[in-house]
Amino acid sequence: MHAYISDGQVLHVDMRPVSASFSPPLRMNRQVQLRCDVIAHPPIDVSHTGWLHEGENGYITTDRKYTVYASPPSGIAEYLTSVLTINGITEEELGAYSCEARNAAGMYVRRALNVSRGKKKL
Repeated sequence: MHAYISDGQVLHVDMRPVSASFSPPLRMNRQVQLRCDVIAHPPIDVSHTGWLHEGENGYITTDRKYTVYASPPSGIAEYLTSVLTINGITEEELGAYSCEARNAAGMYVRRALNVSRGKKKL
């Protein structure tokens, strides 16, 4: 379980792949989507929730390679869903992706998922 629980306060992060093409072996140059669901009490500021790749500093933002979707897109929320789309994955985008959340009580959770080519079953 990836949750922080203390005196009735909860911060839970659940993350999973959502694209069918994610199953090994991963195909290069295909779209890959990762989903992160956050439950928080006290609520989180959506701007303090985001995606990281290989422990890099700063959250991934929408650009040519990535699309980041969050619902709600901003503000304060007890429930948040965020989807990271990797548009045309290449070797450069393989590795550990983390969904990170922080709430007003200072609770912090990071959940990681490794995106790799995998091996074809014989």
